[in-house]
Amino acid sequence: MKRLLTGILLTASFGGSVVVAQNSDFGILYAFSPHKSTILTGSEISYAHELVEWPAGRLYLEVPVVFTANPLAASTIFFTPGVRFNFTNQSRVAPYLSAGGGFAFFGQAFPSERTASGAAQFGAGLDFRLTRPLSLRVQVRDLVTRKSLGDVAGRNHPVIEFGIAFHF
Repeated sequence: MKRLLTGILLTASFGGSVVVAQNSDFGILYAFSPHKSTILTGSEISYAHELVEWPAGRLYLEVPVVFTANPLAASTIFFTPGVRFNFTNQSRVAPYLSAGGGFAFFGQAFPSERTASGAAQFGAGLDFRLTRPLSLRVQVRDLVTRKSLGDVAGRNHPVIEFGIAFHF
């Protein structure tokens, strides 16, 4: 009886880890954005956890943090948690859409000379799975804030990004 219970527990533990093994990802991306006559560069670090899987795709809770810097002016930090929907479950190429809301911080020094604003983000991208735990990622995000922040006259702060993602 003891062997049977041990076998069931080991099987359940191993089987559960296989199911849970690929339901999160961690992304590291290079970001750039056309800005007036210069190019803003930066990076994104993101974590996503799968909430639910349907035949059409997977829904993730996503926590991206985007950093951009203009060498002549201020830097910007966007923290906009939200959701991401990957449209395919079986293909090596997975298109996705994302949306979220949070905060943006603009300025030279943190926190005394920074301006904070509410922010939203909308994006789309492609995840190219190279191996089971590794993929290349390309995406575009539109980070939206109130007007006239970060040396931008409008509300939109588009960012083009590419990098890698680790799936676990």
